[in-house]
Amino acid sequence: MNVVITKIGISVTKSDGVGSFQPTNTDSDTATCYYRQIDKEEDKAVSWLTKLGQSLAKWLRENGDYKINKSQEVLLDFPEGYFLYEYLKVLSDGTQISDTYLFGAHKFESPSEFIPHLKWLVSKDSQQCQCVHCPPSPKATKPTSSVSTSKQKVSKSSSKATAIRSSKLSSESTHNPQESESLQTSRSLSKSRMLKPSGDGESSKDSSKDPSTRGRKKDDRPKAKYAEYRTGEIVWVILAKTGDAILIDKFKDLIVGDSPITNWPGVIYSRGKVAPDIDIVKFTVKLVVLNTEVSIRRTGLIPWKAYNPVIPESFFESVIGNNLNEQMEPEIDINIQNYVRAVHRANEAAQTYSPMKMFKYVENNARLKSVQDPDERQRLIDMEKYPHYEAFMYGAEMIRPGDLVRLVPENSMDLDAEPEYPEFLEIRTIYRHPEKGMQFTGNILQRGELLNKTGPVKLEDYKWWISHDIAEEYTIDLEDIAGRFYLMMPHLTARTTARVFKKLNDRMEIIESGSELEKSQEISPSIAPTKRNMAKLSTRIDNSDESTSSPKRQKKYIVKIQKKTAVKKTKKTKELTSS
Repeated sequence: MNVVITKIGISVTKSDGVGSFQPTNTDSDTATCYYRQIDKEEDKAVSWLTKLGQSLAKWLRENGDYKINKSQEVLLDFPEGYFLYEYLKVLSDGTQISDTYLFGAHKFESPSEFIPHLKWLVSKDSQQCQCVHCPPSPKATKPTSSVSTSKQKVSKSSSKATAIRSSKLSSESTHNPQESESLQTSRSLSKSRMLKPSGDGESSKDSSKDPSTRGRKKDDRPKAKYAEYRTGEIVWVILAKTGDAILIDKFKDLIVGDSPITNWPGVIYSRGKVAPDIDIVKFTVKLVVLNTEVSIRRTGLIPWKAYNPVIPESFFESVIGNNLNEQMEPEIDINIQNYVRAVHRANEAAQTYSPMKMFKYVENNARLKSVQDPDERQRLIDMEKYPHYEAFMYGAEMIRPGDLVRLVPENSMDLDAEPEYPEFLEIRTIYRHPEKGMQFTGNILQRGELLNKTGPVKLEDYKWWISHDIAEEYTIDLEDIAGRFYLMMPHLTARTTARVFKKLNDRMEIIESGSELEKSQEISPSIAPTKRNMAKLSTRIDNSDESTSSPKRQKKYIVKIQKKTAVKKTKKTKELTSS
């Protein structure tokens, strides 16, 4: 058991609350609704700790060889990362009302609600917690062979390629440009820049005297907000957290294969606040097939790639294979049919991508004049011909400039293992190359250990490295993007493999009516290993019905620019030929 019994009480040695979400509206001076952290010596905290200790002590006696007397039946403290808060609301007449909540891996409203989760933490049971808040473990489920896309393997381009290094645009540019050069290996940590939590740059020993690293700004750190979901995204809705008693009762005892129906596919329609004076986000989500809208908090949603129910293919053949106007097989419950259809539609939509909000890219004239290489200058001029986008719907997720996205690791065959130093791209711009398809430009970052292990986790609580010269950027192919980075799920490794272009309205039509995907590309059930030192050219992913063409050779160039322009210096290498 993960406990230590002392003379004065019980100490829990395991926690899943490190870096968990904590209330942010704690300003009692300006708000009429706010949270106040309760010290563990206060009466309310003592009451919680006593009730938890008594219940845990009884359970330990029954399930382990523990001799615990009455004086020891108290929890010495909440598990690490768990904090007790009092929610206070001041009414117009000055009356103050309050409630008490325990924030950690979830928000618990009472000791009795937290007890099942606490017992799970204390036990060494490898099974997922069965409390009202915890969803089934994603790792406990396996994908079906052909119908579930959450773990679907997709073949890479047969051509060897490179992720392309690009130069930064000066501050006068309309948008960020891209320039081509080979991606350095991700193992070159000795040349990396480490980003301090404070945001001040610190170079490695090999580059500590590099003047380009001096005077770094906080903008060099990851800075986007990754803990929220966005309108149009496909998510899993935890039915138990919808607050809809009829909906919960309808599906509580239903099982598809070996998977209970605990979560339902949904599309986020809007987001807002719980109340005008409460700074807590709520989402309006439409449940696929059911056409029911629910209002739910972030804790009631799961990223689409983080959960993958096991649905036998026979269910899809029986439900999806039949025409909707024909009578279904009587042995399949109508609610199960709706669930299977909802998962199928969401999976189909999650195989597509949709560029959004195209804009005209304009290169900076001063920048062009500073580039000496004629081929590179022409490439930058050609960049103005490429469509650039303000957003990109990639599978179930929406990606925007400024986002931190997960990159496919070098060992592509190991789908579940996270590298010691996972790589991310902080996106600067999104565009479509006429030969290489969708591409993303920005900084390559690597993440180290979590430095701050108490309270709500923030991006700066991790160690971060920029794994290239600070004046350079990279361009990454679509197939190298694994998906968005979620701060509340920092170790998510599931990959998005959306390879079919759809207009946004057509994507929604798939969700609404279950239209079959247009088979615009052959998708193989295997993944070729990624070689980041050689990288790769993507196959053509075009926003049209044109046939796929072979990727052309890609040149890399030297670009010499004065350092005061704060743009890149790259080197010239030989061409890569397609294999």
